[in-house]
Amino acid sequence: MDSGIKAVIGLGNPGRRYLRTRHNAGFRVLDMVADALEVKSWTFDCNAAIGIAGLKDLVLAKPMTYMNNSGIAVKAILEKFGLDPFRILVVYDDMYLPPGTIRIRKGGGHGGHKGMGSIIGLLGTEDIPRVRVGIGRPRPGTDPVEYVLEELRDEEFEVLRKGEAMAVEAILFLLEEGMEKAMNKYNKKGCGMGDGL
Repeated sequence: MDSGIKAVIGLGNPGRRYLRTRHNAGFRVLDMVADALEVKSWTFDCNAAIGIAGLKDLVLAKPMTYMNNSGIAVKAILEKFGLDPFRILVVYDDMYLPPGTIRIRKGGGHGGHKGMGSIIGLLGTEDIPRVRVGIGRPRPGTDPVEYVLEELRDEEFEVLRKGEAMAVEAILFLLEEGMEKAMNKYNKKGCGMGDGL
């Protein structure tokens, strides 16, 4: 079955400073998908790092615009490859899901996520398939911006990596079996709150 997805885009911030932050879950998932699909080389185009999974002719991309301007790169990618918004799959972190969980959706609002907000704003539609990776809510009194950009301790990182690994598994399954089957399979795995966001 052809899922219809022609590009997988992971959101994050470029640079070593952000490697182990919650906000870079999308980058980490995208890197693991690239490894699984044996993507060997990357180019810089459309304000993004882009790799092509040869057997699937699938575009993999990490916007280098910084999170809040992700839409600039995503719009350029769609224009370059002639894709409609419903043909891409965006992967990003979500505070409304517990760490270690994921949620797959065909569309919806941005839920306060600046990167997804930028993409929706510039593409002019909410009908954008996405995989949200749970990072959990900040501790009371903690600034959400500081929380998502905070470098993770080893034990926190380990929990987050479980959700990221599940996201990779779900994406690979989705590409083979389609969105509906992936939602039925992975959205039942205790994926937490926030479906209305």
